[in-house]
Amino acid sequence: MIRSYRSSRFQYAGVKFASIESPATSNQQPATRHTIGGRRVGNFLLCIAGTLATGCALPGITADYDNSIGGGTNGGAAHTGGSGHSAGTSNVAGNSNVGGKTNAGGASNVGGATSAGGTSQQGGAKSSGGSTSVGGSTGNGGTATAGAATTGGALAAGGATSSGGSTGIGGQAVTGGAKSTGGTSNVAGTTNIAGSVSTGGIANTGGSKPAGGATSTGGLSNTGGARPTGGASSTGGTPSTGGTPSTGGTLATGGSSSTRLIATAISAGFMHTCALISDGTVRCWGNDCDGELGDGVKPGACDFFTTKPGVVQNVSQATAIAAGGYHSCAIVGNGNVKCWGDNSYGQLGDATQTSTYAPVDVFGLSTAKAIVAGTYHTCAILADTTVRCWGENSSYELGNGGTANSSIPTTVVTDRLNPATILKSVTSIVSTDYMRASTHTCAMNSSGNMFCWGPDDFGQLGDQTNNDSNIALRVTGIQATAISAGSSQSCALLSDGSVRCWGYGGWGDLGDGKSTESLVPVTVQLSSSASAIASGGDHSCAILTNANSTIQCWGYNSYGQVGDGTSGTNRPAPVNVLTLTQAKSIACGTNHSCAIVAGGAVYCWGDSELGQLGTGNSTQGTVPGLVSGF
Repeated sequence: MIRSYRSSRFQYAGVKFASIESPATSNQQPATRHTIGGRRVGNFLLCIAGTLATGCALPGITADYDNSIGGGTNGGAAHTGGSGHSAGTSNVAGNSNVGGKTNAGGASNVGGATSAGGTSQQGGAKSSGGSTSVGGSTGNGGTATAGAATTGGALAAGGATSSGGSTGIGGQAVTGGAKSTGGTSNVAGTTNIAGSVSTGGIANTGGSKPAGGATSTGGLSNTGGARPTGGASSTGGTPSTGGTPSTGGTLATGGSSSTRLIATAISAGFMHTCALISDGTVRCWGNDCDGELGDGVKPGACDFFTTKPGVVQNVSQATAIAAGGYHSCAIVGNGNVKCWGDNSYGQLGDATQTSTYAPVDVFGLSTAKAIVAGTYHTCAILADTTVRCWGENSSYELGNGGTANSSIPTTVVTDRLNPATILKSVTSIVSTDYMRASTHTCAMNSSGNMFCWGPDDFGQLGDQTNNDSNIALRVTGIQATAISAGSSQSCALLSDGSVRCWGYGGWGDLGDGKSTESLVPVTVQLSSSASAIASGGDHSCAILTNANSTIQCWGYNSYGQVGDGTSGTNRPAPVNVLTLTQAKSIACGTNHSCAIVAGGAVYCWGDSELGQLGTGNSTQGTVPGLVSGF
């Protein structure tokens, strides 16, 4: 199915489509936002052969995929990865993982991602944040002091940031941040290197051999069949057939089998989703046209997808995950990174541009603490608290001061001096993925300062201009405890539990009750304070601090991605996600959303055309449905 979109990678006649015009009023679809085969793509209508979209009279334009998280999706007003959806989610505790491991929204939580032994500067560059390592390096399998729970939230990456701020290396939580709702205390006192808490007290010690040769719990469905038609949308009844979530404030626990999967982190991409499992393995489901599911199977056609979770090959002891536009990544062992899927722009980081259907090693990285994937780019926080990005850079997604694509990691900087000042003291990073569109990336440092880079067509970088930037820019007037990035909007969770958003607002993306863009942060109209946030294509969600840890979402809702039982009506102000309580982690993809609840069960809702909800079918869901096997 996705192949039918490929060939020009969001370019036609040599022109990259990135311009976006003024948005429409509430509940109207801006005429300039792109669609492919009737699906919104960015700012214009692409008519694909074999599709019948309004405004299309001729067969013919195909486009390819591009995964850049620095672009404008999922947080910025453009969509994907940090730029697109998928990595743009931020949880309390850095997308708290129920099983102890943190990693969120396509990004991984790090244990405060503080400098390991002091931050080293490359090229003698002066540290931009002025902050130095805060406690030395965390041990790869270091023992946490007294098994105390982190109250400030671990470093989130991949779109999921810790709402309570980053924790200190020695297990000391940063005070003043919002209380982490997803962070779990160390069960046996020892933590994994990526900031995830080891559920058995044993830290991951390395190696990437699959643990126990885990097999797919759901098997592959529709492996070569015809592209799904979309199915009937849910009218608000009970979600997914694998068990109904609680409707009266009781914890939804998922399936009843003692062998059910337990998720510790979740990441939502363009049209696929991945979950980190408590045993250190990874499951992915949805679109597999470019090998983004990592099952080692090369699809014979691009209508290849699965509606149930499948095992990612050759990945074990994973501590963080990220799902981008058409590729996915995981941190394994003590900080090595593996990626798989589309590699047209070098987003897999293996020094090639060869796409793969099984994980490959990212060149030169061995100390990664958090990771995020955009539409066609990838970024990681290292143990020294600096950031490396790789992949597409035509819209400045890499933040390295240049414009050339890179198939190996490059360093994010804050100025264009020689040598440049390196972005340091980073505790969380977010991006998103969006259909064939460049997306932006944002990072937060240990002081709560927020920096963004990439496309800025709607002011999503937060510098109160519309100027794209190939270096990390300080967001004006924001002191955050957690951050998220959508396609062309960005959001920040403040220490008082309130949420601010800025950038594109034509679909109600900013949550202030309006459908207009804003260069300055506006207040989201949540019903109570929040503990975690996540952003996707043009929608965002927040976990509330109420007794039931419920979720509210706002923005674009053509596919039911806000979870209020409706579709087709945008929500410029937050609405309640139905039937879901005790949420621990949240992630937003381009047009779908997912959450982990207490106990480790995963629920998803929204678009499922390619099985990205994981409920065993390709039927759209307007309320949360239990993912098969959980």
